[in-house]
Amino acid sequence: MNEEIKRVSDTSSELFSSLLVLFSQMTYGQLKQFATSQSIVSILDILKLMIEENPIPEYWIQYNVFSYKVIYNTVEFVSKFMSETYMGKNFSKEIWNRFFDVCIRFTKCSRLQIEKFSMSKQAKVTVHGDLRVLMTGLLRTAWDSLSPDQQYSFVPDLVNPILRIAALIPQKVHFLKTILTRT
Repeated sequence: MNEEIKRVSDTSSELFSSLLVLFSQMTYGQLKQFATSQSIVSILDILKLMIEENPIPEYWIQYNVFSYKVIYNTVEFVSKFMSETYMGKNFSKEIWNRFFDVCIRFTKCSRLQIEKFSMSKQAKVTVHGDLRVLMTGLLRTAWDSLSPDQQYSFVPDLVNPILRIAALIPQKVHFLKTILTRT
């Protein structure tokens, strides 16, 4: 049984790494060229699994920073594509729900909670800035791209998760200003 668990674990690490390489090499033009509703849903589902079930040891700081930066960049591409494609008559609440779910899970990810690391590890983790704050900015930009009626349809479901992630980020004032203020 232990051998079976090790084989599955090894396979998930290889799959995770392969997906990271694919996402890191993907350009926005490639996403736009090949994207369909189903492929966007699949990408968001894969990203959600990569965030929640990262098989890479937590103490591999550099690899984890790389993996979450790649995930962030991929979410950024998906966000841009969705803002251009799934608006007006093509609006898909299901796809937008998945998108917001990925953003929220990313922001709540324990591996990105830099305040729990020593000062030397914090410097390594924040090489690209606090990715949680970057993701909240991306979430805010995506939110602003929605019409007021579309935003209203998400309000009841997003209030609790938004307040929870606000409590996690040490720069709460900056976070709340990013999410709650209108530009």
